[in-house]
Amino acid sequence: MEKVNSVDAKLAMADMVAGLKYPHYIKGSARRIPGNQKIRARVRCTKAGCGEEREVFTSDIFQTPFCISHQVEAKIKTKAEASVKKATEVKPIAKVG
Repeated sequence: MEKVNSVDAKLAMADMVAGLKYPHYIKGSARRIPGNQKIRARVRCTKAGCGEEREVFTSDIFQTPFCISHQVEAKIKTKAEASVKKATEVKPIAKVG
């Protein structure tokens, strides 16, 4: 019986799990960095018409659906929406008494 290398098993498991959970993950791209415990993988931007690839740690795949330029764009848009929401919120008047 052949002994399974635990590093190879962890890479295979990370590849399988990421492939099932995250559609922007590029299957087969998981690799271990020499001298480091973390696993890196490639993801593809989900913005329509982009498809640019970037490399991230597998622990960050869930929060990186876009390439860097589209991620900055999304962050600016989110901040602007939050600012508008805060500006239009009606605050209750405190009772004096």
